[in-house]
Parts: sequence; structure tokens; C-alpha cells
Amino acid sequence: MAHSWRHLLGLLAQHETRLEVDIKTIAETKSTHRLRVVVQFVKLPYTANIWRTVIHLTLDEPIPSTVTNSWQYTNGDTTVLPYSYVYISHTHRHVAAFPGQSEIYVIPLSESSPLPILPISLANLALYLHSALCDSRARKVQNDAMNGMRRLAKLVNSLYPEETPASSQAEERKPNRGVGKLLKRVVRGNFRSETVDEVENEDTSTMIMPFRIDQYTANSGNAAGDGRSGSGAA
Repeated sequence: MAHSWRHLLGLLAQHETRLEVDIKTIAETKSTHRLRVVVQFVKLPYTANIWRTVIHLTLDEPIPSTVTNSWQYTNGDTTVLPYSYVYISHTHRHVAAFPGQSEIYVIPLSESSPLPILPISLANLALYLHSALCDSRARKVQNDAMNGMRRLAKLVNSLYPEETPASSQAEERKPNRGVGKLLKRVVRGNFRSETVDEVENEDTSTMIMPFRIDQYTANSGNAAGDGRSGSGAA
């Protein structure tokens, strides 16, 4: 549990620890293992407005054709837990939204922020989370549903106003040109000589550095997770 969104990214960026799939899951499934990340903001009891940030990690699970109402997992609603949570139902009571007490944001799949591929370092997980925030800030109001991608930026801005960059409103009116752009180039395999310091986002270097671009490129994405039967939180 981190004190804030920025604090969470700073903690992750300081570590080279890798998140990997357990051996049993690798033996059972030969496919690529991707990560689903749920961000939870929790209000501290008996406080006026002090919130903490938590992340919950599971492996992405394909949705069987026999699942009823499978559309709820693919319609972009960031308040609906991923299908992978059906395997760990005991966590539902912890990963849930309660008005005024807890808010969740399920990071959706996007072109600039594809689902991470395991294994991944915590530093590169920080890069993925920041890219998700850039996507959220760049999302146009008219193209977003009530529970859509813009919710993350709104939550971070409202819960941690002291961490909101002065240019955030301007960033919301233009395409994501910050970490999301870098991430998109890396995933496509055409990363050139740019460094994070050259990315056009004023708060990127202070929150994300350092990260290992060589490891990120080797994995064709970003990633983290535990096993099929559980979730992780930070």
C-alpha cells in the first residue's frame, strides 16, 4: 500500500525485482502470459480525505465462449473486475468499490498500453502504470463512457491534487505523447535513441527513472503477475 499514486510509482521504479509466472502455471499453459492490473484507492478510516493506492495483479485469462454476459469484461467498463478474478473469488471482498471509501480502476487494453507480458521488473511495471495514466488524461470526453478510461486521471487528480501537474488539463486535450508514446515504440520493436528524459511529459523522469529499456524490449511489452490461482497487491 503506497501513500499516493506518485509514491507507488516511485517505490516500483527503485527495484529491479522481477515478477514471474510460477513453474506450475508455465507447465500447464504454453501460451504467453499477460498481466491484468487493478488499481484500488482506499480511504484511511477516521480521516477526512487521506487515500492510499494499492495494485492487484492477476494473469489475464481468456473468456470462454460459454460464459454468460461475457460482454461485461470487454466493453471498457473500468469498474468491472477482469474475468481472471473468477478464479480467486475470495479476493472480491477486498478488491471492491465502496462509495466514499474505496474506488477501483481496471486498466483496460489500449494500443499505446498493451497488456504486460511476464516476466517484468517492478521498474517497468511503473512505466506501464504511468502510461495508463497518460492514456487516461489524453482520452477525449466525447469518446469516453461514464466508467471509461478517463476515470483514472479523474481519480488521481481529485484524490491527490498536490501531485497533479499544472499542465494536466492541456495534456487531456492532446494525444498521449509521453510515456505512452515511448511504450508504443518499444512494444512495436522500433525504439530508437530516445531516452525517458526526452519524452514530452514533465513528470515522467521524477516518477519513473530508472527503468530497463533493454529488458522491456526483450519482453515485447511490460508485465507482472503471480500464478493462476491468486493475485498480488502492492
